[in-house]
Amino acid sequence: STTGGWSWLLSGSLYRNDGQSQLLFPEFADPATNNGWAEDMDGDRYAHAFAEVDHGNIRVQGLFSRRTKIDPTASYGTVFNAPGTWLRDTVGYADLSYHRTVWSHSDLELRTYYDKYQFLASGAYAGPGPADGYILFSTAQADRVGAEANLGKQLGKHRVTIGGDYERSIGVDQKNYVPGEPPSLNSHVTLWSAAAYGDAELNLIRKLTIRAGGRYDHYSTSGGVASPRLAVVYSPNSQTALKYIFTRAFRAPNPYEQFYVDNVAIFAAESRLRAEQIQSHELVLERSLRPWFSLTADAYYNMLHHLVELEADPATGGARFGNEKRHDRGEGIEF
Repeated sequence: STTGGWSWLLSGSLYRNDGQSQLLFPEFADPATNNGWAEDMDGDRYAHAFAEVDHGNIRVQGLFSRRTKIDPTASYGTVFNAPGTWLRDTVGYADLSYHRTVWSHSDLELRTYYDKYQFLASGAYAGPGPADGYILFSTAQADRVGAEANLGKQLGKHRVTIGGDYERSIGVDQKNYVPGEPPSLNSHVTLWSAAAYGDAELNLIRKLTIRAGGRYDHYSTSGGVASPRLAVVYSPNSQTALKYIFTRAFRAPNPYEQFYVDNVAIFAAESRLRAEQIQSHELVLERSLRPWFSLTADAYYNMLHHLVELEADPATGGARFGNEKRHDRGEGIEF
């Protein structure tokens, strides 16, 4: 709704599903595991609410979402067909942004936000004897605050954008425990990241557009990563475009990969994890034959470095995260 210069948007949803009363898993087709039948071990619940308020140059957004899922698959070594295995994800955020034209053909955008994530899981595990089963709880949560600013300016036929952002995780917690016993994992860390970026759209001649940019991110755990991008677009006429696109992007290791260590199945990494990186080259030809009919040919080559993987550790019989050995590539043509 819109009243007196204010604009409001509200939405929400609820979902409930008891799931299948019986599910068959052939991997557990044994009399000791109910011949592979999971009974009353399915179900899903979901709730979601979103709100947005706009007034002039200011926008405020907020979201809350929660999902609870009963897990019938005996994942992570839990007992098959035993009640007590489920997981719950909860996420919420508040976002405040401001946009205005500050000079002629210049746009300023400011943004700040708070983001919270919580995870809770319960797993039924078998003990040494038939009556020694127990419930293991796994919890995780992260509270993040951040701010971002960017300025875009039109310079004749060209446009330039510069900006930066900063994010701080006030607390990233991970914990595994059996009620009444000391936790097997109890991790608490504080993280931060900062970035600066720039982008330029250059229309040097009538049929040629060049878009070049770059971004530098620095993470408190994995160090700095540079991400350049270049796109060259040649359009000999209004129906044809030939594009070359080069990008290099990354994914920083997440807190689970960096800090989840239970010394039972997962052990500490031998060295600090580095960010995954991908370098991509792409050549695209687009041709419009009719307003309703066009053709595209796309050739690409991707090279990935330092992929983060859970690797077997013969010394402990468990596994640990690492990215020293893994590289991969992919190439293809698409029409």
